[in-house]
Amino acid sequence: SSSSGSGGCSCGAPPAETEIRAHRLILATRSPVLDRLLLSSGMRETTLKEFELRLEGADARVAAWFIRFLYTDEVAAEAWDDQEALCYLLAVAHRYQVQPLVERCQSRLVEKLSEDSAPERLMMADMLDSPALKAAVLDYICGSHRRLARVQATEGFERLTRSRPQLLGDILAAVVPPAPKRARTQLEAKQARCFTPA
Repeated sequence: SSSSGSGGCSCGAPPAETEIRAHRLILATRSPVLDRLLLSSGMRETTLKEFELRLEGADARVAAWFIRFLYTDEVAAEAWDDQEALCYLLAVAHRYQVQPLVERCQSRLVEKLSEDSAPERLMMADMLDSPALKAAVLDYICGSHRRLARVQATEGFERLTRSRPQLLGDILAAVVPPAPKRARTQLEAKQARCFTPA
């Protein structure tokens, strides 16, 4: 239900048509993306007392967890204990720029890293463009040569090499940092110009 002046919002999420009632002001206060959509955009939704909002990338469970966090600052225990569920929640938090939830999800995923899950988390960090998660996962993977060898033997690592091969360069750089590029001397630059075809 809506409170006076703040307007109501029905947040639906595919595939189940579960409706979650929420206050526009709370959603907008917690998410810069929802703020732009609900209060600042000039779109029709900003003037309606009640309207429906579909949370992209969230099924009914994830949408409920997301809205619950916006209201309570608490991550649902069901999500907290399930890494896959936490990944979905992280993706929604990232999409709607709810930084406290992003940080909590990332922290929990790092706590629960395993040799099997690490390649998947590294791909997720890359997909979400999350330098903090990426660095933490790289630290875990490259923490020892033995661990790196075991990670390389996982199905997740095989998927990583096929779908995000550029991450292999990041892993290599974490194991053996690249040498600093040295500046060309004047003589080397002159020699390079002499051998360049005209």
